[in-house]
Amino acid sequence: MNKLIFLMVFSLILLAGCNKEKFPDQDQIIGKWMHTSSAQGNIRIEFKSNGLCFYQASDTAEIDTLIYQLKIDDERLWFGPISSGIYQSHHQIKYNVKDDRLTIWGLTTYSLSGNSSVHTFIRE
Repeated sequence: MNKLIFLMVFSLILLAGCNKEKFPDQDQIIGKWMHTSSAQGNIRIEFKSNGLCFYQASDTAEIDTLIYQLKIDDERLWFGPISSGIYQSHHQIKYNVKDDRLTIWGLTTYSLSGNSSVHTFIRE
């Protein structure tokens, strides 16, 4: 009996330590985020609760104001220019609850290989 209880407790501890990456709720992404890379420089993104975000592709780039929406049905983050009001690009997004990190795929494309990028952001 004691072995069974020990195994159940041990299993729960293992499950609690698993990777907590999931599609985020809007409340989880609100705020300022930064990705640091020696190759591309810092990328900053700030999500506001009203559906706007500010995106800076590098330390020297201008800040773009975009609209965004999290679409639960396809688990994608959609962006569009504020001027058109149309969502034009979509990206896979995951939020790591345990580490408070945000991962977004395809924000930039490497020109030589054509591969999509993966950026992990930490909260500023």
